[in-house]
Amino acid sequence: MAPDVTSCHGDNLMMNGSMSQRGQTPENSLLDPINNNHSPKSAPSACAVSPEPQFPEWKPEIIWLNTISITLLHLAAVYAVLTAAFQVLLPTYVWGFFLGGVGGFGVTAGVHRLWTHRAYKAKTPLRVILAICFSVAGQ
Repeated sequence: MAPDVTSCHGDNLMMNGSMSQRGQTPENSLLDPINNNHSPKSAPSACAVSPEPQFPEWKPEIIWLNTISITLLHLAAVYAVLTAAFQVLLPTYVWGFFLGGVGGFGVTAGVHRLWTHRAYKAKTPLRVILAICFSVAGQ
């Protein structure tokens, strides 16, 4: 549960309680309704300014081998699509689409649902089939 914090920052005057209760608090009298001024006239002792949280500066370390490998893999995929995509026959696309479904089934039903979450029980033949399907995904 968050601590009760009273903050006095112009329009962001927040008191303990909900926003609808704000108008009912005596601290609301700090605002100047005559001049339509929404800044506090003065800060009472009950109104404390919360300091900004200080976080250590964190800079992620770049793993250059991974960065270069993933970049080259994607560049090779773009090159393959631009050069070889129109030289492949329709059955090859169908086979690739089928293998994508088989691999996705192995990942989802096998590794994720069965082995990670233990969402269901499976006998050995189904476990072998799911392991083969998962191996098609190449993960």
